[in-house]
Amino acid sequence: MIKEGHGSENEDHKSFNQFDVVQDYSDHHYAKTSPGKTTKDWAKAIQNEWKLLQRDLPETIYVRVYEDRIDLIRAAIVGPAGTPYHDGLFFFDVCFPPEYPRCPPVLVSIQGLVLNDKPYFNEPVIFSSKEKHSLGYNQTAFVLTCKLMLYLLQKPPKHFETLIVCHFHERERAILEACRAYGSGMVVGSSVKDGRTYLRNKCFAGFKKSLDAQAELLAKELAANRLRELQLKRVVPAADKTMSTS
Repeated sequence: MIKEGHGSENEDHKSFNQFDVVQDYSDHHYAKTSPGKTTKDWAKAIQNEWKLLQRDLPETIYVRVYEDRIDLIRAAIVGPAGTPYHDGLFFFDVCFPPEYPRCPPVLVSIQGLVLNDKPYFNEPVIFSSKEKHSLGYNQTAFVLTCKLMLYLLQKPPKHFETLIVCHFHERERAILEACRAYGSGMVVGSSVKDGRTYLRNKCFAGFKKSLDAQAELLAKELAANRLRELQLKRVVPAADKTMSTS
């Protein structure tokens, strides 16, 4: 079994391991789901998955697995640029069934959003003007992404506290600039500097009202997050100093 050094919640963002083995799985969605009767082949298959994840993760994905529950995984994905999810963090809880690898793992997402540039087109409903409705869908997706940012800042998933603090500290300016630009009529997901603009109508007015409310809450929480980031910087050097004198 692979065993990494357990990730410290005080580690610097740059050294936040993309893959790590941790202990506490109490807030995992499948924590109370029994793995059932398993086999050595099942455990070996999961350990092979660990090796692949440790070696080949894209730089925008972070994974935690659990020493005492190898059937569970939690992954965080940075929302891609050019989509309504840009600058967000999206978490997925995964559970490997006893039948794995014959049966695929099950997955639940905290946010329940599909990560692509026009999420509306994943829906089966057909409208006469898909582009028009997609723009509205993207507006809704961005507001929900802002709500998720607020939720994560207030209730960070275990073992990802450092990542959340530093990620949103680094992207605070970009997030708030996007809120202002989209609230001024810029198309969600387009470049803040040279993107297209919406027609001003009742739908846009509703979006602007929802976005402004979320942006105000998010700005306050991001300001509080600056203090958490400062505390993080103070704790890390102190820990390093203690280790050097021991």
